[in-house]
Amino acid sequence: MAGWIRSWRLAAAAALLAVASWTTEPGAAASWTTAEVVVARGEVLWDPSGEPLSVETRNQERPRLVGDEESGAIVVWEDDRQDSPGIYAQRVLSDGTAAWATNGISLSGHGGVYWPELVADGAGGAIVTWIDERAGNRDVYAQRVSSDGTVAWTTGGISVCAAPGDQYVHSIAPDGAGGAIVAWDDFGRADADVYAQRVLSDGTAAWATGGVSLTARSGDQGWPVVTSDGAGGAIVVWHGGCGGVTSICAQRVRPDGTAAWVEGGVPLSGGGGGWPVVGSDGAGGALVVWQDQRAGEYNVDLYAQRVLSDGTTAWAAEGMALTRAGGSQWFAAIASDGTGGALVAWQDERTGHARIYAQRVLSDGTAAWATDGVWVSTETTRGYSPDILADGAGGAWVVWRSMNVHVQRLRPDGTARWTGTLLVCDVDEGAGQRHPRLVGDGAGGALVAWEDDRRWYHGDNYDIYAQRIGEVSYRYYFPAVFEN
Repeated sequence: MAGWIRSWRLAAAAALLAVASWTTEPGAAASWTTAEVVVARGEVLWDPSGEPLSVETRNQERPRLVGDEESGAIVVWEDDRQDSPGIYAQRVLSDGTAAWATNGISLSGHGGVYWPELVADGAGGAIVTWIDERAGNRDVYAQRVSSDGTVAWTTGGISVCAAPGDQYVHSIAPDGAGGAIVAWDDFGRADADVYAQRVLSDGTAAWATGGVSLTARSGDQGWPVVTSDGAGGAIVVWHGGCGGVTSICAQRVRPDGTAAWVEGGVPLSGGGGGWPVVGSDGAGGALVVWQDQRAGEYNVDLYAQRVLSDGTTAWAAEGMALTRAGGSQWFAAIASDGTGGALVAWQDERTGHARIYAQRVLSDGTAAWATDGVWVSTETTRGYSPDILADGAGGAWVVWRSMNVHVQRLRPDGTARWTGTLLVCDVDEGAGQRHPRLVGDGAGGALVAWEDDRRWYHGDNYDIYAQRIGEVSYRYYFPAVFEN
């Protein structure tokens, strides 16, 4: 009899697991045990095909987004629409509706503009920067857009740097006072060097015209990335060299534009490295990840370093190995984990095929998850262009592109919270979706924006779409079975 009861109990449990219900307390009409199973899955909160932000003619590309402080987001992109190209923006509300003009508002007022970046302005709007060719060479321009879609500064944007020659890659961080600190690589003054400028909330430049130089070494220094130092200044990271060595380097710049550390910057990698990404450590310092070829030209690994607020490095002089798996690991994305460490996702080719892996590195430089990272894109044949975001509960959201855009949520120990990845957009047309980016919605979920090729039949016609994602948890209770 006891064996029959055990078999019956297992069958009943299996039947209950096949039927989902929202979390509820046990009803008075039944007897329940305390045994329960909680299962979570991701869900899209808007139309399964995504919400269109711009479906204009020609290409809309390279979306970037920040939260709008009301569970929505402000999205910017590079737009080649036929009659009025430029840098465009749209605010998407928490319910998926577009708050501003159909297909977005122009921030630049003209074409010949590239690579928009943005930060929140602390008042529901955003400060947006881009590379601009209006003067015949490439300069850095900026515009502030308010929460209602009006531009706050000069029509067409203000000049952050219009020095002779070209300014290329740039990065931006908030200054904590409604303005922003912008860094760029500058080719207008002999060798390529890294410069920075602080733009105040009213659109005026706080530092020297043309910016302040952060590098002081012969040869080229470039690919700057920047994060806030939490005290009105910023930490800028670049590759090229400093301190007499070729290295990944960093400099902290104070709110008044003066350098806080040794002239020319401090080395982080001990030698070599390229394409850094950076995030704040929450204590006035920064967490940096870079691509490193110390194991060979065709074996690109990822290394990390923490630089403290005083300019000293906290981990090994050569950096901490994030992954030394075979093949190449690159195109890293980084996010602060909220406890002094970092969450990192990357494109990984250790198997010969592109996959998405992730790792959490703690504030003391130890890897919290599996050696060489955890495989995130387990349900897609390929994985490209990852982005990562702390979920506020010790884990992370990770987004990537296969044919479509997919998301997985990771627990604090790096395991997947969901039994399957979430399909962010269910449209299979043209070349699918690409270049997804994430931002938190302030309510436990996230928003994703991407380029979309569903109107491929027009030719050269990527559009900008967005989706809001969340999680549904199911709790299963098992009925008590009493044995005699």
